Amino acid sequence: MKTTTRFASLLLASILPLSTESGCAGTRQRAHSSTTAVDPCALLTPAEVAHALREPFVRVTRIDATHCMYKGKTVLSTIIVEASADGADGLFSGGRLAQNLMGDTGEPAIRIGDASFWTALGNVLYVRKGNGYIGIDMRGAGVRTRVVGPELARVALSRMP
Repeated sequence: MKTTTRFASLLLASILPLSTESGCAGTRQRAHSSTTAVDPCALLTPAEVAHALREPFVRVTRIDATHCMYKGKTVLSTIIVEASADGADGLFSGGRLAQNLMGDTGEPAIRIGDASFWTALGNVLYVRKGNGYIGIDMRGAGVRTRVVGPELARVALSRMP
């Protein structure tokens, strides 16, 4: 491994958790100063996620104040939604920094909301509305992420205050 690549990887590993708080399925909770809470479990219905997963039903579980898990009955049938009324500035600047450090030349995210970007090798889509954001984490889902992510993100974004 080249020294510059190793340095970039180490730098990314130390900076990214601070700027994105471990992404959509992370265990850390962001500090929120907003008085307008966004319920991540209210942005998508179980039927909408079940349809996207091609499952007959999904079970909805709140992970914490900003994360909601939708799980079907099969192994690859989990989608996690992250939502916050604030924090998009830090998340999106951290996402750009990570893409620049990794030399990401992949396909840019389609424009959804005010801005959007893919992370986790194209398995997590973040969309922005003002300083609020939504993350659609499909790492545990056997779906076409470039189709399902934007579909769910548009619906969730339309319900975000």
